[in-house]
Order: sequence, then C-alpha cells, then structure tokens
Amino acid sequence: MQRKFSLDELSQLTLIPKRTIRFYIQIELVSRPCGEKRGAWYTARHLEELLQVQRLASEGLSLEKIKLRMEAGQGGGESADPAPGTVSLISKVAVGRGLSILRDPKACELSGEAFRGFVQAVVKAYESALAASAPREAEKPCTPAAKEEEGSEPPAAVRAMKENSR
Repeated sequence: MQRKFSLDELSQLTLIPKRTIRFYIQIELVSRPCGEKRGAWYTARHLEELLQVQRLASEGLSLEKIKLRMEAGQGGGESADPAPGTVSLISKVAVGRGLSILRDPKACELSGEAFRGFVQAVVKAYESALAASAPREAEKPCTPAAKEEEGSEPPAAVRAMKENSR
C-alpha cells in the first residue's frame, strides 16, 4: 500500500513552505495532488519531485531550467545525449592556443557566475602549466645562433668562417 502524505507532512519532510509547494504545483514543477480540495493527498512521487527541485535549486538552477530538466527526465543529474537532428547553441570559451571549453547553457549545471569562476580557474591552471613547461634560461640550447642573439662572441670556428667569406 502506498503511503499518503498531507500538504503539512510534505512541507515538514522537505522543509519547503506549503505556499511554495502550491506554487511549484501551479507552475507544473510538481505533479498535482491526488484527490480534490481538502481531501487532496500526496505520494512518494510528489516527495521525490520536491526533493529533486530542492536539490537542483541548491545547485543554482533557475526554476525554468529545473522544469526543462525534469521534463527531459534529466533531474537525476545524468545528461542524456540529444536526439539526432537536435539544434542547440553552444558557447565556446578559448583558454589558450588550441584549447577551448564548450558549454551548453541549457544542459550545464553551473550557473553563469559559477561557470565564469570555473573558466577563470582553468585559465589560471593552464597559465601555470605553461609557465612550468617553459624552458628556463639555463636549459636553453647553446648554439652559435643563440650565442649571437645573446650578444656574446661566437665560437672560433664561426669567426673563421665569417673571415674567410670576406
């Protein structure tokens, strides 16, 4: 037998005010109750829907995005591959030469502000990786061309070749 909940019980279990639960039902984030008026009751499915809305909202998603997610059956956090022929707009953020981040704003779980912070952290990590992999002064190859660039005197063999060419 399925457990039945009153609106008060649902509110106590989720810590969501009754008025908010009614609003979620009105905008169709949560299924309508079973029964009518004072005889209305809720099931475990309603409880799960409310907890799902609560979790997604705590991740920074707007109610509109939560509704889209739940309608697509993606509220559990798993991203489904789009159907063939589906058109979506993707943001491409350049991190460095040959390195980019792609973001689908409709499917991304990060809010705009959280995504900017993520990109800044990736850029910082990329720049520090570049700095760590750059050759140091002592590691530069010692070739005649490198010596000339530094302004020091070329080796004797190079000086002799220059003098012979005159």
